Amino acid sequence: MPEDDDTEGLKQTDRWRIIYVYIPGFIALLILFSMIFIIREDSIKFLISQGNHTEAKNLIRRLYRFASVPN
Repeated sequence: MPEDDDTEGLKQTDRWRIIYVYIPGFIALLILFSMIFIIREDSIKFLISQGNHTEAKNLIRRLYRFASVPN
């Protein structure tokens, strides 16, 4: 990378775009797509309001599977 005061060098190199734009943008898109297509769970409140109590209980069990309290 060129020095900060080397404006011509900064204009000629495009590494700053890769470091500050493309990599964070790729990570943000990866997180967004994973939330949309991979992590697809309805909320417990929504399931109970729709009358689907068994699926809500199963989701609660999944959430509290690693809790230290047995109940």
